[in-house]
Amino acid sequence: TVLNAANEVAVRRFLDGEIRFTDIADLIHAALQEHRWSERSNLEAIAEADAWARAWSERHEILSER
Repeated sequence: TVLNAANEVAVRRFLDGEIRFTDIADLIHAALQEHRWSERSNLEAIAEADAWARAWSERHEILSER
């Protein structure tokens, strides 16, 4: 869920010219590293993880040089 949500945001940011193609993997990796996993596996937990990953990926700054 986190991987997919971060990927969708990263690709959209790339298509919008906000990040480079090579930044996509870095953004996804950073989201996966930053996320705090939960033992819960219900729909609410999945929705929360998806929302967290999308919000985090939107605001995360890529520090690579342009």
